[in-house]
Amino acid sequence: MAMLASWRVGSVLPMLTVAVLAALSLWLKDVSHIADLFDMRGFRHEPGTIIEALRLTSVSRQSSTTQVLTAQRMTHFLDDDTLRLVEPRYDRFQAGGGQMHITARRGLVSEDRDNFYFLDEVRLQREANRGGEPLVLTTEYLRVMLDMDRVRTDKPVQVKQGRSRIDAQGMEADGKSGTMEFAGPVRSVYEK
Repeated sequence: MAMLASWRVGSVLPMLTVAVLAALSLWLKDVSHIADLFDMRGFRHEPGTIIEALRLTSVSRQSSTTQVLTAQRMTHFLDDDTLRLVEPRYDRFQAGGGQMHITARRGLVSEDRDNFYFLDEVRLQREANRGGEPLVLTTEYLRVMLDMDRVRTDKPVQVKQGRSRIDAQGMEADGKSGTMEFAGPVRSVYEK
């Protein structure tokens, strides 16, 4: 009788394995068919939300900074969680001065909301402290890294302050240290 029980277990185990695999393959076939029934448009690069006349304001109590982002139109894309902007304007106001304004024809905001990309006819203006001349930067592309307080471009750039002027092939500015680095060739005219 012990011989008969071991023979049955030994012959039933492979048949049970085959039955489980067959059921699993049928289940996978059904699941893949169900996925086709769902609306997959949200996973393509198509707009999920469009907002006209956008105005976002952020106020930081810690640094006494107010940031305002406006645009004629904002389009949010679901697949990569980016924001596309038409005629964007970014304004930053700090207590005690230090105002900065950026305008462009187009803009893009990364999914982490820390990187703003301004494109086409970009103009950055930083107001001068204590009655000096404002600094005006113009280029075709500017990346603003909010979390690091930096701006960067690898396109030709012109920086003017009063009658002084710098023309370069690229630039990076660090708002925390107050430094600017230019990529060459660089031409400058300095007038007091």
